[in-house]
Amino acid sequence: MGAFEVVDYEGLRYLCSRSTGVVQGHICLEAPHVPAVPYLRAALSTLLLDDCFSGARNILLIGLGAGVVPRFILRNFPSWHVTVVEICPEVIDTAVSHFYFPKTHPRLTVVCGCGNEYIKTCNRTFDWIFVDGFDQEGLVGPLLSSDFIQNCQRTLNPSSSLVVNSIALHENSTTVSMRLQGGLGRQVHVIQLTETPNFLSLALPSGFSASPKETLFSRAGRLKLISGLDLSSELDRLPCSAL
Repeated sequence: MGAFEVVDYEGLRYLCSRSTGVVQGHICLEAPHVPAVPYLRAALSTLLLDDCFSGARNILLIGLGAGVVPRFILRNFPSWHVTVVEICPEVIDTAVSHFYFPKTHPRLTVVCGCGNEYIKTCNRTFDWIFVDGFDQEGLVGPLLSSDFIQNCQRTLNPSSSLVVNSIALHENSTTVSMRLQGGLGRQVHVIQLTETPNFLSLALPSGFSASPKETLFSRAGRLKLISGLDLSSELDRLPCSAL
């Protein structure tokens, strides 16, 4: 018996830790390619701060869960390449067998290993980094250490952004923001969720200039047409400017 189990309940499929019951991810069985988890929708909304429909991107995801974010990106952004770092091989195997994770996709690189160790030796740069790695207790371990954050700085382009998912039961949003600001030298915007105890810390690109909300709505509308994902309700949480 493995450390994780898959549970189907009321039209949703969950990836759960057997020992703690902590949910590592879930999908809606009727629409498995449209992210349903509130904090993942909020994280994906940060892509709208840039013109995400022009040009190729290199994306780094630390923590796989049910594989929702890489599947969504690969399906809807055909010029983007995704690198996923996941420490637990069972999570990868379960994402493939039960959550439609396309492990052999030509624009996907899957690394089974520690995100902290990967960042230490990485010689590439990325356009968007999403840190969503937790142990079975819901703790991030070294993924908020000063060394990790400084190594992230080395892999970010000036126009890149970094999003860190945290759980308010274990982390304080002000503390996380200060760590990121100190290690990255960037403005940090916190997205507080009301649906779940998660909060997202968004390290903005260097010299970030906010777009008008109308521009964000236009991008959200285009993404909805392409993917079926409506992020318009997430836009009030994003930094934006007046016309």
